[in-house]
Amino acid sequence: MFNVLTIAREYGSGGSDIGRKVAELLGWECLDKQIIERVAAMGKVEPAWAAQADEHAIAWWQRVMKSFRQGGPEFYVGEGSELAVDRDTVQVFTASIIQEAARVGNCVIIGRSAQCILRHYPNVLRMLVYAPLSEKIARMKIRR
Repeated sequence: MFNVLTIAREYGSGGSDIGRKVAELLGWECLDKQIIERVAAMGKVEPAWAAQADEHAIAWWQRVMKSFRQGGPEFYVGEGSELAVDRDTVQVFTASIIQEAARVGNCVIIGRSAQCILRHYPNVLRMLVYAPLSEKIARMKIRR
């Protein structure tokens, strides 16, 4: 039996809407943008920066450059922050939040590679939402 549902989705497929509806029907917590808020709190960074860094790891060449210097444009040192938080740290925080949610259970986790992070968890149902191209285009036009 599962008590965690992960939803991977194609852009414009409506996967986020489906995830929220399923969570509502089951009476479970839905984790989507809430993950960004929790990451920002963990890293003591601005939520807007955490949202911009969300789902975007540092490129390999940026890691090489990072090893040669301290700080840089991929870092955010927020007001009152005791540590530098970069995009890789955001990914570590995101994985930690997803794993904790899975331990608690009764949640729907939308995106953020949750299906990969929780690949060894037996209580997880993994779902992929996709849609025909014409429906995705129509859905994206509505959101503009």
